[in-house]
Amino acid sequence: MSRLLVVDDDIQMLSALEAALRHKGHTVETASNGIDAASKLTSSAGPIHAVITDLKMPGMDGIELLNHVRRTTPSLPVNMLTAFGTIQTAVDAMKKGAYDYLEKPFKLEEFKACVERALSYNKAISENLYLRKQLNEKYQFNKIIGTSARMQEIFKLVERVSDTDST
Repeated sequence: MSRLLVVDDDIQMLSALEAALRHKGHTVETASNGIDAASKLTSSAGPIHAVITDLKMPGMDGIELLNHVRRTTPSLPVNMLTAFGTIQTAVDAMKKGAYDYLEKPFKLEEFKACVERALSYNKAISENLYLRKQLNEKYQFNKIIGTSARMQEIFKLVERVSDTDST
């Protein structure tokens, strides 16, 4: 099942979210602030599939944690939760790379749906990376027969331009 990191400085909220996610069968790591969460992202027993974080926290807030995640694991979905939501904070969070945004108080079903969307996104990204790797392995230059000097020049040219958007 999925491994989630839930971050909130409100211990009651943290416990409630953890219980709801464990009940759905997820493995849940928790942190009461952004600094602890950032260290858990690198020291976790396994890969984290999604982060659910409060926006307002002392020390490192949710936006700073989001920025950290974008630098270290750009494709990891981060869902933001806040009791102090405005349209502007939601827009700012999404512009900075938040996957989704929920205002407290929210219905438990809304929260679960938000987490499931993030996990579906993470799964699609992982599958995409896996398939790209498989394609790259299948269609490597060393699988093409051609040892002449001219063919070697063509292979070098193809390798140089393969990562560009040029036709």
